[in-house]
Amino acid sequence: MRNSGGGCRCGSITTLFKPITKATLQLRPGEIAATLREALRIAMSEPLGPVHLDLPEDVALAQVSEPVPEADAGSPGYAGVSAASQSDIARAGELLRAAKRPVAVIGTSAMRMRRPGLLAEFLARHPMPVATTTMAKGMVDEDHPMSVGCIERSMRKMQRSFIAGADLIVALGYDTIEVEYKAWTGKVTVLHVGIESADVDAGVVLAHQVVGDVDASLERLVREPTGSYAWTSREVAAHREAFQAALRPATRNFGPHQAIDVVRRVLPREGVLAFDVGAHTHQIASQWTAHAPRQFLVTNGWSSMGFAIPGALAAKLADPQRPVVCVLGDGCFQMTCGEVAVAKRHNLAIPFVVLDDRWLSLIKVKQERRSLPYYGTETMLSDYRLPPEHYFGVRTVGVDSPESLERELRKAFAADGPTVIEAVVDPDHYSQTVFD
Repeated sequence: MRNSGGGCRCGSITTLFKPITKATLQLRPGEIAATLREALRIAMSEPLGPVHLDLPEDVALAQVSEPVPEADAGSPGYAGVSAASQSDIARAGELLRAAKRPVAVIGTSAMRMRRPGLLAEFLARHPMPVATTTMAKGMVDEDHPMSVGCIERSMRKMQRSFIAGADLIVALGYDTIEVEYKAWTGKVTVLHVGIESADVDAGVVLAHQVVGDVDASLERLVREPTGSYAWTSREVAAHREAFQAALRPATRNFGPHQAIDVVRRVLPREGVLAFDVGAHTHQIASQWTAHAPRQFLVTNGWSSMGFAIPGALAAKLADPQRPVVCVLGDGCFQMTCGEVAVAKRHNLAIPFVVLDDRWLSLIKVKQERRSLPYYGTETMLSDYRLPPEHYFGVRTVGVDSPESLERELRKAFAADGPTVIEAVVDPDHYSQTVFD
């Protein structure tokens, strides 16, 4: 049973709930093998994702003697998505030609494209502003002259206002598991190009859907005649500059946005960032410039804290020569700090930049917005002290300025093992940027 509803699916998790008892095993000797084959088939079909098998403990521990089926044409394997119909492509082409101020928004399903370069080809053929969701950052280089950055994170109202000035949203590989359409599309017409039908609220103005393999759809849309669009590069650049400036309000002390800028400046262009869940998630998603696919690693949607350290470890182990940096909050670090011992054991030169603001700032801001008292959100009840020289044998250092952070980051990338950098930051500007 596939649960494909964007509102209740956990990431791309697919659920196969089929409990098997000992009696079932005795009466149906092929049941377990058949169920495993079906689980593999579902996992390798779009939307790709894990499958949960639920078995009673006695069955899970039981000896099984049934033969493994021979591989055949029906064996589990990647089940691709068929191409959309030509009539659907033709209708999409009509909408593109009729639009005067279209905006492209790239979503998480586009991350699985076989030819991500088709996105840039589409924009070259149909020149329009392009935004992404958080997970799709880097699918188009954000130095692209028509890039306006990420939607639905920090300073989201500015992005919504810009999109409200469009007459067509071209949603490419958009999956509502990240953000539902109704949150940001307003009254603007939507053209949905994805692997599944759009999951939309009744208030969303959905003009047309192109459902099928996204690569195949874009290959044909690139060949469609282009329209005459009213956007100018100066208009797009002005919005991007205003958006980025708003993300960096003046601060008296060392702020998170300053720390993020330092990390982006020091990390080489081909480097990988892994970061965690919290107020800094919103700030990084909007502020960071991503240049290529799979260089910007974040957990899906509104998932739980604790992703950054294991994400960074996996990235570095998969490609030891590529620079990797991990950015996380102090609350996230408390949950997973023991994992830095893995980086030490493997001599992985990963800088772990801990944004220490003394609070679970995302929840703190929510409490402020609702005029609630602070409760359960302060992570450090005593006066600040410099970190010890080592955690689990890993070198640690405290910094409290952009200059000291940059200096220690450069040392960390040149080291022969991991470094924990505790950046003491003032979180005050989160209340100006995170939910505005």
